[in-house]
Amino acid sequence: MDRGIPAEKIKILPRGLDTELFSPERRSEAFRTQYGLPASKPLVLYVGRISKEKDLDILAECYAALAPQAHFALVGDGPYVEELKRRMPNARFTGYLAGEALATAYASADVFLFPSTTDTFGNVVIEAMACGLPNVVSDMGGPKELVEDGVTGFVTRSLDATAFTSAARKLIEDPSLRSRMGSNAREAVRDRSWSGAFRKFWAMSEG
Repeated sequence: MDRGIPAEKIKILPRGLDTELFSPERRSEAFRTQYGLPASKPLVLYVGRISKEKDLDILAECYAALAPQAHFALVGDGPYVEELKRRMPNARFTGYLAGEALATAYASADVFLFPSTTDTFGNVVIEAMACGLPNVVSDMGGPKELVEDGVTGFVTRSLDATAFTSAARKLIEDPSLRSRMGSNAREAVRDRSWSGAFRKFWAMSEG
């Protein structure tokens, strides 16, 4: 109202998502085989720019604690790759992926970790959810608005490696919890399809 616009006139436009591309049905053992990731352990995934401002030191600490229990894969590229390769020696770094290759990477994983405190939204979070992955995110930044704590994943204290690792461990060690939260995550973003987003936009524009 300070700028002359009534509060009731302000709306948040919904973001769309290709829920057919990003789907649990794209799960593929061939993806794991390609990157030398045996199916004997859960696969933990990060997708995004690999840079320090994404708070990936938290991910590295999580890896140090949980690598014996799970495989880790990182999709993306950036200036922090070499440092993370040093700190996460057995993790797989796929480089940049897009389209079906990216969707397959999500769907072939079991848990999605996103420690960033700087993202204002977090498209990768809803892409992971659409592929049936439970998420662990920070309570600072946009992703916390996308994940329902204890239902579709966990929202942890920002920059707290211990809390982040504890949440990830719960998902790694409990297949039934992963499955339940993953199903909830998929259901939570089902209406974010482009057609669903357009219907919401149209309803707001008529209001």
